[in-house]
Amino acid sequence: MITRKENAVFDDYQLSILSRIEAMFPAVSLIATSGHRTPLEQLHVIGAYSQGFQYPEFTPQDVFATTTFELDGQAVHGFRWLRTWGECLHRGIIVNPPLVVVAPFDYFREGVNKKGQLIQASNHIIDADLDPRVKACPIDFSQMCGPRPDIHRVAEIMEQAKLSGIPIKNITIEHGNGCVHIDLVALPFTGNDKVIRRG
Repeated sequence: MITRKENAVFDDYQLSILSRIEAMFPAVSLIATSGHRTPLEQLHVIGAYSQGFQYPEFTPQDVFATTTFELDGQAVHGFRWLRTWGECLHRGIIVNPPLVVVAPFDYFREGVNKKGQLIQASNHIIDADLDPRVKACPIDFSQMCGPRPDIHRVAEIMEQAKLSGIPIKNITIEHGNGCVHIDLVALPFTGNDKVIRRG
């Protein structure tokens, strides 16, 4: 059984993927925590992950709010959430920003320091009217598998689903976030396509 987290938004394509995974594993209890997000919702995710180490200028109410703060010994004018988001990355909590920005602090991914590199906004932020044949929005699952956390079992289930033909492109275990992220294969165009509506 797959439970969808309250207020999580999934489109018809994502819902069909969830149904197929659920049909393969009817006795397993999983939680789908995220599908589509707005930039503001992404900022709230950053706020939740950064409890206890937020910079004083951080505010989760406005994605575009800016202020002046110190960065590498210099006064910088930037988004109020930039340093807090950068600190998440620095601490190994992998979370994309709500807007495209440069990583402000040391943050290593696959052995490469991404400080100073442009980081894309979360791939959960996709226009709700964008057809999944153009780009499919991913799905995140909680590390909970039944009554206990088992992030590797959740990832194994997604791998089995992928091998069975469910259109999963990539599976990423996000230990710092306690979730398994799956990227979906965009739907192919058939020539007789109808617009896929969002749920």
